[in-house]
Amino acid sequence: AARLDPEKSIPSAVLKGARGLAIITVAKAGMLLTYKLGTGLVVARRSDGSWSAPSAILSLGLGWGAQ
Repeated sequence: AARLDPEKSIPSAVLKGARGLAIITVAKAGMLLTYKLGTGLVVARRSDGSWSAPSAILSLGLGWGAQ
């Protein structure tokens, strides 16, 4: 569990100053031509300091050449 292992969690100092946070899982496939697909959640810090409700995000990518 990430909360039990500080090496796998976001440092408190980073979260304290963050205006937003995105957590994305990305899969990559290919050799010379690569495809990337990522899904995750994003939250924003409100003016009162609380966090917004999470919103789903999608990331797509295409690459070529030696990777």
